[in-house]
Amino acid sequence: MESIKTAMFDNPLPIFIGLAILELIFMVAFASRRTLRRGLLLATPTVLAVIVCLTSWLVPTDRKAILAASSAICSDIQAGKKDALEANLDVKFSGIYAGMPLDKPGAIRAAKLLKEGLQITRMLLVPSASKIEVHNGRAWMTAVILMTGTSEILGTGNGRATIDLVWIKGPDGVWRILQSTEPQ
Repeated sequence: MESIKTAMFDNPLPIFIGLAILELIFMVAFASRRTLRRGLLLATPTVLAVIVCLTSWLVPTDRKAILAASSAICSDIQAGKKDALEANLDVKFSGIYAGMPLDKPGAIRAAKLLKEGLQITRMLLVPSASKIEVHNGRAWMTAVILMTGTSEILGTGNGRATIDLVWIKGPDGVWRILQSTEPQ
């Protein structure tokens, strides 16, 4: 059931590929003999693709909520703000940065130091490369983040960081980060 839900709402690409193959088969059948029935059959995969696209776009899922929160955190850090990070870190947050354990206030300070130290001009979450598994109110995410910065230490350039995060769904239905590993 979970795989059907994921395919329908979070990642409908396999369904679209299947419908495209079905459309090609129907096109061959229609080309060999043009009848009204085969013509209507030709429209079926297109109608199904539109239905899948609309349901995928309209139905909110946990994965979409986590990706939206992660993207908001990246945007805020890039802009030098801390609102999204503050809102999306759980009060029991624990993490590691530069080999030192962090709590929620420490993580907010570390994000500010990262922004200032590396002089980040662009920070972007890559949703297609990020992996999320959701089970019973917890989610495990491997976030892939691309950064561009201009610091004296590193010079001007692009960087890529991978961070493992554990998210927890609160009683209010909002996902918050409970744990993080050191960026790699």
